Order: sequence, then C-alpha cells, then structure tokens
Amino acid sequence: MPRCRICNSKIESKSSVCPICGCPDPFDTKPHVTDLTIDVSKVKDSLEFHYKSKKKAGLLTIFLDIFGVGLFYLGYKKLGVFSVILNILLLVGSYFLGPVIHVSSLWMVIIALVLIILINLVRGLFILYGESKDASGEYLE
Repeated sequence: MPRCRICNSKIESKSSVCPICGCPDPFDTKPHVTDLTIDVSKVKDSLEFHYKSKKKAGLLTIFLDIFGVGLFYLGYKKLGVFSVILNILLLVGSYFLGPVIHVSSLWMVIIALVLIILINLVRGLFILYGESKDASGEYLE
C-alpha cells in the first residue's frame, strides 16, 4: 500500500486526497514551492524610522541641558523636568546658602552654575563617545 508524502500514512492508491491529513495529490512527488518573499520597497515606504543623532544629543546635553533639552530630545520627559527643577533648586539654594557660610551669593551661584555645566559636559561626552540609547531603547546613530 502506498504512503502519503506528507503524513506518511498508508492510503489507497486510488485516493486523490489523503484521508488522514487532507493533502491533495498524496502521491505527487514533485515539491510545491510557496513564495514567502515580499516586496521590500512597499514595506520600507510605509515605515518611518526616526533614529536620533548621537552628535545632536551630545551637543544638546553639553550646552543646553541646564534646561533639560538633551534629556527631552532623547525622550526622557520626566527626567528632563526633574533635571530642570533640580538645577533651579541648586541655583536658588546656592544664592541663599552664600550668606549663611559667609560667601558672596553671586559667587555661590557661579560655583553652582559651573558645577551644573561640568556635569552636563561629562554626560554629553559619555553620549558622544559611548554606546548611548534613547528612552525607547534604540541606539543613537
């Protein structure tokens, strides 16, 4: 008794369909090819990729992250707001801390500003020269 080419069960030689698996032409030995490819140009046109620039993120962080711009660019909205609030509190706190420790308030604000700029410089350099990701987990290009 012949066997089905798909499920290998014994079937009658007169059968045009396998009664076990439902395979049409169970004795047909020529392979059936199914085209699984797609036209990539259609898919590419329908998808939009927005990779963030490593250079832009690094420079925004170095020069404008006192306002949270670098963090907002990378998609870290809550962290950006927190950073701005923290910077404001640091500057205002240093203004009022100056007279308490007998240092000019202006110098305290300048010291706080320099500290913020140095922190942003280091963070920006890490973004520029490290493997950095945005908030969605995509690597920066």
